[in-house]
Amino acid sequence: MKYFCFIIPLFLTSCAAALTGSSKNSQHQTEMALHKARTDVEELRCDLNSTQAQIQILENKLGNQELALTSLKQDAISAQQTKIDALAIAIAQLEKQYKQVGKQQSDTLSDLKELSTKSGDTKVALSQYQEKITEVEHKIAAQNQKIEEISKIKQTVEELAGLAFQLSQDHKGEQS
Repeated sequence: MKYFCFIIPLFLTSCAAALTGSSKNSQHQTEMALHKARTDVEELRCDLNSTQAQIQILENKLGNQELALTSLKQDAISAQQTKIDALAIAIAQLEKQYKQVGKQQSDTLSDLKELSTKSGDTKVALSQYQEKITEVEHKIAAQNQKIEEISKIKQTVEELAGLAFQLSQDHKGEQS
């Protein structure tokens, strides 16, 4: 142990001397490592600031694109709504016209049925008039026959009257 007491101080002294010589070297290496670390940290800060600036630019672009997209959406929705409204009006007009056409068809069908009924009535009436006209024509034909017979009788009477006048003249002439 005596030796141990001598060895420990000697060992410590030699370690201290080694540390002193190597501490200068080590200090320089530490300073270089610190300088390098500071430089790396500074570069990382610059990169971080640059990345944050790029992120901010991208966020602004994204925000602008979202606004543009929202605006385009609203424009498209507005245009589509305008078209939908126009189509709704057109459909309402077509439905109104459809109802009017349906009413006109119903009225026309009713008129045609009425005309058909009147046509049947008119046909019956015309048929009756035709029968009466035929009857009157027969009566006129019969009367014309009678008139011809009367005309023949008149002619015969006139001939007889003429003969009677001649006979009476001849008879007067014989008497005188």
